Amino acid sequence: MPFRFLVDENVKDGIVTGLLQRSPELEIICVRDKGLAAATDDEILTWAAEHDCVIVSHDVSTMTADAYARVRRGDKMSGLMIVPQNLGIGMVIDELLFIAECSMPGEWEGKVQFIPL
Repeated sequence: MPFRFLVDENVKDGIVTGLLQRSPELEIICVRDKGLAAATDDEILTWAAEHDCVIVSHDVSTMTADAYARVRRGDKMSGLMIVPQNLGIGMVIDELLFIAECSMPGEWEGKVQFIPL
């Protein structure tokens, strides 16, 4: 199974485009394409867990808090990558490709990772 990212609504489109150009086999799902643009962070985390997607987000405050809460409750949390908004698109793409190419399925379960590594 290819690595699956669920990209939060305010992640720059250039990141998604660049990832797909460099690694077309990646499965990248945008929350807005799944009708989740107005969803709460917990709803997005639940959807990602049900579909085995690692979330990519800029939301360092509420998304991380909800992710940690899911882990404390024992709910599935398939992984969260937090990307600073001021980090260059090329660096973000390199970091996410590294994660996708070097990770095993389920390796990010229950983890919040801040980019860059």
